[in-house]
Amino acid sequence: MKRFFSALSALFFIGGCNMSQETGVNAVPTENSEVNNLSNYNILEETDSFKNECLIDFGDTITISGQGAWIDGNCVKISGGGVYTVTGTIDDGMIYVDGDETVKLVLNNASITNKSGCAVFSSGKKLIIESAEGTENFLTDSESYSYSEDFESKADKEPDSAVYSKNTVILTGKGVLNVKGNFKNGITGNDELIIKEANINVEAENNGIKGKDSLTAENSDIKVISGGDSIKTDNAEAGTISVKDCSLTLETEGDGIQADSSLSITGGVVSITTKGDVASDEELSSKGIKGGDITVENCGLTVNATDHAVKATASLTLTGGSLEISSETGKGLASEGVLTVNNSDINILKSEEGIESKSNLNINGGNINITASDDGINTGGDDLTAEHTINISGGNIVVNAGGDGFDSNGSINVTGGVVVVFGPEKSGNAPLDCGEFGGKINISGGMVLSMGMADMMSFPEGSYLFSSAFNGKSGDRITVADSDNNIIISAVTPKNAKSVIFCNGGDVTAYKLISGGNTDISNDIIISEGTVTGGTQLTPEEGTSFGGFGKGGRGGKNDRFSGEVPEGMPEGINPGFHGGERPEGMPEPPKNGMIPEMPSV
Repeated sequence: MKRFFSALSALFFIGGCNMSQETGVNAVPTENSEVNNLSNYNILEETDSFKNECLIDFGDTITISGQGAWIDGNCVKISGGGVYTVTGTIDDGMIYVDGDETVKLVLNNASITNKSGCAVFSSGKKLIIESAEGTENFLTDSESYSYSEDFESKADKEPDSAVYSKNTVILTGKGVLNVKGNFKNGITGNDELIIKEANINVEAENNGIKGKDSLTAENSDIKVISGGDSIKTDNAEAGTISVKDCSLTLETEGDGIQADSSLSITGGVVSITTKGDVASDEELSSKGIKGGDITVENCGLTVNATDHAVKATASLTLTGGSLEISSETGKGLASEGVLTVNNSDINILKSEEGIESKSNLNINGGNINITASDDGINTGGDDLTAEHTINISGGNIVVNAGGDGFDSNGSINVTGGVVVVFGPEKSGNAPLDCGEFGGKINISGGMVLSMGMADMMSFPEGSYLFSSAFNGKSGDRITVADSDNNIIISAVTPKNAKSVIFCNGGDVTAYKLISGGNTDISNDIIISEGTVTGGTQLTPEEGTSFGGFGKGGRGGKNDRFSGEVPEGMPEGINPGFHGGERPEGMPEPPKNGMIPEMPSV
């Protein structure tokens, strides 16, 4: 970037535009009010008390009207706090912000392109960029940087983004901000990065939106297409991400959302597609969501990932909301710490393993449908001294697994809910696998119906029904009925199944297993409703528990439940269960991968 002496700044030609300044140079505005907690502050009120206002007009002749800004080369510099309204187009220039006061740039149909560096660079204390209502604005950097300005550092790679702030940066406004990072990143904030009530579109060669200490987004519509991570922080000691009531659409070759520390998503609708070729590059990470402690609450989340869909290096907690998950080569939901589901609708369409925790896994209601080529629900890990228990207290769970349906290196405890497992077709795996390390299957409430191979089966404590003579084919029905042929539970298997086992925590000796037959309700899964006629009654057998590991083929499609939940069992909320209703305020699940329309913010 060519430098010009300030003595010649009255008028010169840059990028096809003349530059002139109408008022004082280096004028200092009145002291501004400061904000201690920006993430909880009304951004628009912060600058109401600013005494300084300045207009930067990139017209045929670039004009600066007001104090605190001046022209230096093809760079408009700002050193004084205040509100700076930017309008017009420049095809080779930039804005540089410095000083210890807050600067607010109001973009009013502004377009800034730099042919040798970034569009906006701030080393000042705090920068606010607001897109004025009803406007569309563009900030674009170059494919390579000259680092010719004295405030730039090639050694430190500062800047490296179309919008770059060394300190706090806030993005807001009801207009539209389009950012294109041709060099590396789209937007970078090396302290706090806050997006509040904004509409932002980012395209970036590497990372789309990158914070350091923290990244907060609230009530915003954000779309990112990136060659690296779409939204990320990179401070291992801080590096938090918080997303609240946002509409996010992320498409990336890297990770969708990646936090070095904790990550929370509350409300809103989030759609993430990752495309990284992790199969041929073991070093590549292309996960949907990755972080330390991850919480997702009341969010409509869709993830289509080539890598793990959601990966927590600490705990993972899901509460309410609806999740539609697909992982091409990895796990649907995975955590190194405790994994907890509280009344969430989860549909894992494709995965290697559906849900995995290296610690305990707790399901406290909700509706979970899992298709996995290997294990459906798994707890385990290298640390054999840690707990690896699966606890289910409620909900409706369907697992279609090529490997083990449930595989626990600890115990499996079921106190409520309905669990249906379509297990492996091949030997070496089982619908229920537990006990390698002394764990047991304890079912004291709810219902568990599982089918598949029996050679590696683990059996529950207490009373159960078991038969190895089901020999069902895809489309065949198995029913548990009472002596009057009233249906306790009935399911159609989507694939071959040799054996079947049923347990509800009580005495099941009065029940019978019926292969085939006709039910007066046509749903693939029926709970405590209707009757069965005909079919073949299977003779109950005594089961012998085995334990083992193995891999199997890919599972098939899960279908719908029908019927009432037994007395004392937590109510389900899955629309796929007959009679189930979605709680008030819960987002509708995405349909056919499409994101529901977001309410305006």
